[in-house]
Amino acid sequence: MPTVNRPSQEATIPDVPRREFLLASGALVSGAFLGAQQARPSDAPWYTRARRCGHSNFVENDPQVFNIDEWVDYWSSLKVDAVTLSAGGMMAFYPTKIPLHHKSKFLGDRDLFGDFAKALKKKGIRVIARIDPKSNYGDAVRAHPEWFQRTADGHFRLRDEQGEEGAPPRDEWIYWTCMFSDYFTEFIPRVMREVNSLYEIDAFLAPVGPAKAAATARSANASGSWTRVRTANVIWCASWKSSVFGTPLRRRRDRTISTW
Repeated sequence: MPTVNRPSQEATIPDVPRREFLLASGALVSGAFLGAQQARPSDAPWYTRARRCGHSNFVENDPQVFNIDEWVDYWSSLKVDAVTLSAGGMMAFYPTKIPLHHKSKFLGDRDLFGDFAKALKKKGIRVIARIDPKSNYGDAVRAHPEWFQRTADGHFRLRDEQGEEGAPPRDEWIYWTCMFSDYFTEFIPRVMREVNSLYEIDAFLAPVGPAKAAATARSANASGSWTRVRTANVIWCASWKSSVFGTPLRRRRDRTISTW
């Protein structure tokens, strides 16, 4: 077999200091994927110029323990363009007046979202209000059963394996909402309008990712009626192109686009 003379690795790899190599690589990646080689004009919308955003996702007891000043200093030190803050949806972190829009039980007289948003704006950081539309509590199930997902057996789908499936809804239990209901087109927009009327915000974030499927679930077919579909415990988006999930997931995508 004839031999091929190949140049040694030492001859093909230039001797470049590690720091310079990393900086050059980062410049190439940012230029190729973020369009950094072309600066955005100063009058372009702020979200087309933003390059770094933070996200403070509150939990229910944060109104008692959250230190706004420390977090504002932290986000400022990172020179972020904007920060996403939990405002409401499943749980409100401001004094909402909308029925069935649950306030954190630790909120008291505090306005965690509003105070944090105001402090960020003073630092020149834009605020994105996060509204979580994916779930709500048992009292909302009793008042508006049409807002919520059901299993193939007709039971309301509980979130995070808490509660007892098939039992009458209880106020403290959390249930998955249905994005094809007017919960997404009437209730959530009402929350957004309230937040927008009370605070100086720059955008909304309403995450509507596919929830984890239960062992059985109902799914809409092409005609718009509902049918039982047997599923495994998988993330729905993992089966985007499958024959079982293809139509429902495309309906979910189309609904997301049309709603928001």
